[in-house]
Amino acid sequence: MLLGIQFENPNKINVNDPTCDEFYNQFRAIAKKNTIIFEDVFSTIPTDRVRTFQDVNTYTSAAKLKDLDPIRVNI
Repeated sequence: MLLGIQFENPNKINVNDPTCDEFYNQFRAIAKKNTIIFEDVFSTIPTDRVRTFQDVNTYTSAAKLKDLDPIRVNI
């Protein structure tokens, strides 16, 4: 399942109703976590971490996790 809660669903979220607030909030929380992980690994743009043009060089020149620790990235 997309949210990883098909077999492990500790909060007992009703996955049969994707329009309910509980499902929507869970979906957004997981999406936010996945976005942060993806940005840590690949330093992608666009991102909320870059607010000005001056920030672009700093952000893109920073070491990327995929280069620093490729084994950890594959986990």
